[in-house]
Amino acid sequence: MALGEIYVIKMHTLMFAEEMLNVFCYEQSMSDGTPGAPKLNVAFDSVVLLEWINTVHTSIDITALETFAIANPVDFDSVTPTNSQGTRPFVGGNRAPSWVAFSYKSNRAGAGTRSSYKRFAGILDEDVNANSLDSSFEGLAAVANLQDRLGNSIAFDGGNAFVPVQTKSGWIVGFPPVKNFNITSWQNALLSSQVSRKP
Repeated sequence: MALGEIYVIKMHTLMFAEEMLNVFCYEQSMSDGTPGAPKLNVAFDSVVLLEWINTVHTSIDITALETFAIANPVDFDSVTPTNSQGTRPFVGGNRAPSWVAFSYKSNRAGAGTRSSYKRFAGILDEDVNANSLDSSFEGLAAVANLQDRLGNSIAFDGGNAFVPVQTKSGWIVGFPPVKNFNITSWQNALLSSQVSRKP
């Protein structure tokens, strides 16, 4: 991995037979000369997914994390994460439709480009009240924790870190991407009518 290398994580998810995709970008803050994709997969699994699975129901399965450096696609790793299944049980067998999602909005310094959004399926019927998350939703603490983990750098190997960033769309594998901004935090886990299925 090189200093400033930007990595893409493609998180492949199933809810019953429906396939979904979320994409995350991270910038390597330090260099140790070894491939970064395997390290990012481990770090993302143990930090972000550890909390993410506590917000969604048990029919959510993360089938793979495919991670690669945009400018150096030989730095690649594909794994099934340890934290691969939602933990929240169904109550009365009820779930919200697959297109109902938690929606998170990114914060960044400056306003020179649009915010990005992440939208995750896996909401239970009892989580929804009058078109918003119910105030008694037992996963609200996990949702708040997930916001923090999505917005913070992921530390590994003592002093190294992967920093969440947004990149300019239309990048080409094998060429350095254009970074729009560092993501400083994520906010407002609200309901959305669209689950992310592509970058």
